[in-house]
Amino acid sequence: MLTQRNTEVMPKEVSALNTYWLIHYLQENHPDLDLDNAIEQISQMFPCYVENLKSGQIEQVRLEHLQTPRYWFSHRFVKAFFDAIQEHIPDPRLGYKVGSTIYKTQPMLKTALGIPLLGTHGVASKVSKEAAKYNRTKQYTVKQLAKGVVDIRITHNPGIVVGEFTMQWNAGCFASYARLAGATDISVTLHCIDAGPDNPDDDRCAIWDFELRFQEPGPLVRITKAILSNVPWIKKLIERADAVENDHQEQILDRDNIINKRTSDLATANEAMSREIAERKLAEEALLQSQLQLQRYIAAIDDIGIGLWLVDADYKISLMNQTLINWFGNHCGNSCHLVLMGRNTPCPYCLLQDVINKGENARYCPAIEDGRIFEIVATPVTNNDGTVSSMEIIRDITEQKTQEDERLQTSKQKEQLIKLTSLKTMAGAVAHRFNNAMMGVQGNLEIMKSRFSVDSKEYQMAFDAFQAAQGASQIGSMMLSYVGQRVLQLEEMSLVDIARESVSELESSLQPSFSLEFIPPKHNLYCSIDPSQIKKVFQSILTNARESLGDESGIIEISFGLEHVAKESLPLFFQEEKHEDDCLYAFCQIKDSGHGISQENIQQIFEPFYSTRLVGRGLGLALSGGIIQTHGGAITIESTVGAGSTVRILLPSITLSPQKFTISSDSNSVAAVPLSGDVLLADDEPIILMTIQLMLEDIGFTVHTAVDGREAVGKFREEGRQFCAVILDILMPEMTGIEAMKEIKEIDPDIPVLLISGYSEDEAPFQEITPDAFMVKPVQQSDMKSKLEDLLS
Repeated sequence: MLTQRNTEVMPKEVSALNTYWLIHYLQENHPDLDLDNAIEQISQMFPCYVENLKSGQIEQVRLEHLQTPRYWFSHRFVKAFFDAIQEHIPDPRLGYKVGSTIYKTQPMLKTALGIPLLGTHGVASKVSKEAAKYNRTKQYTVKQLAKGVVDIRITHNPGIVVGEFTMQWNAGCFASYARLAGATDISVTLHCIDAGPDNPDDDRCAIWDFELRFQEPGPLVRITKAILSNVPWIKKLIERADAVENDHQEQILDRDNIINKRTSDLATANEAMSREIAERKLAEEALLQSQLQLQRYIAAIDDIGIGLWLVDADYKISLMNQTLINWFGNHCGNSCHLVLMGRNTPCPYCLLQDVINKGENARYCPAIEDGRIFEIVATPVTNNDGTVSSMEIIRDITEQKTQEDERLQTSKQKEQLIKLTSLKTMAGAVAHRFNNAMMGVQGNLEIMKSRFSVDSKEYQMAFDAFQAAQGASQIGSMMLSYVGQRVLQLEEMSLVDIARESVSELESSLQPSFSLEFIPPKHNLYCSIDPSQIKKVFQSILTNARESLGDESGIIEISFGLEHVAKESLPLFFQEEKHEDDCLYAFCQIKDSGHGISQENIQQIFEPFYSTRLVGRGLGLALSGGIIQTHGGAITIESTVGAGSTVRILLPSITLSPQKFTISSDSNSVAAVPLSGDVLLADDEPIILMTIQLMLEDIGFTVHTAVDGREAVGKFREEGRQFCAVILDILMPEMTGIEAMKEIKEIDPDIPVLLISGYSEDEAPFQEITPDAFMVKPVQQSDMKSKLEDLLS
């Protein structure tokens, strides 16, 4: 048993008289409600103890305490009890209903006889004065007493937390007292002045006003009713009448509540409808603006020449802009694949269903039958009826695609040209090194041959080796021809005569089934050419033509002509700065009926050792391209696989000089020059230096050597003008042959200077001064002798 030593009795703030009629009402109207369980749940939330009035012991509050008017409870406990009841009975007017029935409870009936005598005003004043006896947390103040009206204000103590249930309770109590006072047509209106605190620690005060309106009979009627109400059978009639009146008032109140609720619902519905109407109006305006905006977009798309159409899920066109109508005609209602591609079924690459069903964007570039190419960008759009269509922007990219292909082709050609340029650079360097090496081999063999008797075995061996060395030297010459660095021995000659000589040599190798047609021009064509090199070009191209015929019968047709060709229309391989723009070219056209060449292979045809028949076969057309490029000309090739090839050799056309028709009377009158005296020779390669020295000594010269340009200049300064000629290699350390030549010429401007190099004269970096003569390695003794005769004469 709990004692006062180990617990605290709850504060005595609210009389059990307040809970008495509450329990009475709940047991009568809600018998299934478990009040004991509700009290137990509250006691688990905070201590709820009272002192037993009979035994004086401290005990847990129970239901019997709430039914005994002499007990007191804390305001916190009573509010928690009210909240627990409200949670199980969610009736917003429960508090009012309970309060309005207190006139039925036994404690109130004890004073019922005196209440009618006081009247409603008197009862209100009395209740306001004595209310603190039953609830010590608030004060009642009568603000107004008028006919049929009583205004009462309830002000709670600081920190008292109140709820809607408590205020409805007070309103019901006021209505119940007015009924006991004999009033009829009772209504109570609540007004919250200050809701008060949310927790006990808040010291604010809750303030509520109550307006009581009623109809009050006269004193005699009230007294008579009070006396008769104590007669048992009359009392029952009055109670029944009061019950009927109470039910009637409840019905009226329920009716008013229903009307108010329906009015509120109707107002809410009207407000929602008004908002919906306003939103619909805004949506319609937005839709109109969107449509106008769409029309502006379509007009703008039309202005820049881009097509637009809408395609439904069944592939039918529902809208076309004017650009598309101009392209294809108005085909709204027809299928897109029929209009665009002339197909009766959807295109195999079509993505319309993905656009409509998956909401994906799509892009593709179909080409139609007339060759035009279109870029189509498809986007899903939702129609007013909820269906989805594909809005497709269509752009004609035929010209753009053509330009892209041309740029790609040009890029590939430039890459090929860069590759060929790199290859030519390498070939030039290899040729230079090769020619230097062959100079020592060939020169020494030539000297050895001159030292033996013509009938000796040693002479024959030296002769054979010399011939082989000369053949090997041709490789270097061919490589120089390929890179365009070989010295040209130009002559003004007939292009037709050179071609005829080459054809004559080819005819003997043709089979009887082959036909060769040589169609000369009406007027002869002249060019400034190196005959031996141009003849090699004809031989190479004619050999390719013959081999393209295979073992079957075929035709090779050779014709000539003149034409103006712009530099930019030439193959990139031949677009060099030395080529004139819009030059008049004489051309020889060689056309065969052979197997032809693919476009891919044509791009590689000027590469060294390229052949569709045998890898590593030779320099072939690469050599021919280099020779023609050196002449300022070009080679064009047109070919179709299975239909033959047409090759044109273009060379700048010239008008024959008058000197070609005049024979000089003193052309052979130059007297022989004695080949003797001192010669200064400089080369950084010891074997070449020794070889040329021996050649010069065999000719009859006294040779003074130097291993670089600086030493050569030093020796020339020391020994002065005793030298009859100076021979210098170009590429030497310390000082190049060109730099040495410049200083030597400053000392003696008249001294003859001969430069030799593994590179061609065109590749030598001459600027302010040029040599008196130039020779490309490997040089022969006879050529050296002839060149010195010319210099010394």
